[in-house]
Amino acid sequence: MNVPQEICVYLLSLTALGVLYTMNNVPALQNPLVIPAFGVAVMVVVFLVVYLAVRHKPPKDPLFYVFAEFSFTGVISLVMALEQDGFTSGFMEFYPKTGEPYIVTAYAIMMGYWDGVVHFLLYLFMVQRMAKGLSYRGVGLFWAGSLLANMAVYVPGIVIGKYASSIRPTYWLNLPFLVAALLGAIAFFNRPRELPVVTADRVAMEQNRSLLRRPVDLLLVVCLLGAMGFTIFRGFVSNQDGTETTSLHEPHHATTMPLFTQAISALRNDPS
Repeated sequence: MNVPQEICVYLLSLTALGVLYTMNNVPALQNPLVIPAFGVAVMVVVFLVVYLAVRHKPPKDPLFYVFAEFSFTGVISLVMALEQDGFTSGFMEFYPKTGEPYIVTAYAIMMGYWDGVVHFLLYLFMVQRMAKGLSYRGVGLFWAGSLLANMAVYVPGIVIGKYASSIRPTYWLNLPFLVAALLGAIAFFNRPRELPVVTADRVAMEQNRSLLRRPVDLLLVVCLLGAMGFTIFRGFVSNQDGTETTSLHEPHHATTMPLFTQAISALRNDPS
């Protein structure tokens, strides 16, 4: 029986739980120098397992191996976030102490949830589309942009923030994600679009309709206005506004990551 590739990737990613549990209970693997070396070794093993599993029907797109690897790390990200919030224990108790102390920040925790849920589902979806020979350019661009936005804040925010003096060799494990996001975005941009055939008359008819008669467009406008308002609110929070709402009800972790987020948003929205 041929098991779908996305199921194989999903099952393989769950083995990350065993790896984390082993590291958490073997003190020799918790050394700051051993952690990145062991991590690289594990990822090499994951690649070999995936390669051997599909060698009889190798994927045409090399991004398959990237998605398989990142699905594995997505489970690690989710476990990290869950453990920091107290939902799990016994998997990564050592990591903030000898690995990456900055994973206790609010940004890192939410990034862990996003990577372990949204990105993880995107990996499985793209693997499925890949196996069926279907296009996934749009989804791939969303993934690349999402990962790039995360890492563009996370990687430099650590270097110049309060955790700059706590950088250990494990910090460099974040760079492959940044590079993969950049290369992935370039690869997907170079792929041809698959646009639906829409006649000029249909376009003109839709544009002449009132916004209230276009529910999808109306919903998009409402969501964008809400996102704009929330972004402005986050700007007040990250700049340590003194109002009660931002200082008491919506406090932020005292790192440079919120400021980096606002700076990148400003550069992205600059019309020049």
